[in-house]
Amino acid sequence: MPRFDKATFAHPDRLPQDITMADEYLPPALAAVRPLRQQPEVAPDRIHLLGHSMGGKAAPRIAAADPSIAGLVLLAADAQPMHEAAVRVARHLAALTPRPGADETVAALARQAALVAAPGLTPDTPSKLLPLGFPLPTGSTCAPTTQWPRQQGRPARC
Repeated sequence: MPRFDKATFAHPDRLPQDITMADEYLPPALAAVRPLRQQPEVAPDRIHLLGHSMGGKAAPRIAAADPSIAGLVLLAADAQPMHEAAVRVARHLAALTPRPGADETVAALARQAALVAAPGLTPDTPSKLLPLGFPLPTGSTCAPTTQWPRQQGRPARC
């Protein structure tokens, strides 16, 4: 069973500043699946993908990129959109370790997350206004939706 450590863990010092979740997960996951199909003891039409945590969030995109993947196993995969999960986790961490300024930090993140869900979100929205400063992909035509990864006909990279 092939596996890989995500790039931000394995070699964070060699990554571009604008790496996306798709950049981090799709190439190594797809590369891990390819050699399985060549092994005689593996039924190529029965290959499943297991994703844990963020890998579980990325797994549907990986399967969409390779329709021959027969199914998914998601372990501790976040079912919330990432911007909502970030606020939930920040609130939890702030409650675990109260410190000065924690409430303000969580409130700022919540405001940023609300902007992600707002109808006015565009690729031109300054990344400093978005959670964790993540920009939208260049050339993106995406719009907020809770139906990820299907995205109501929008490009899968959004």
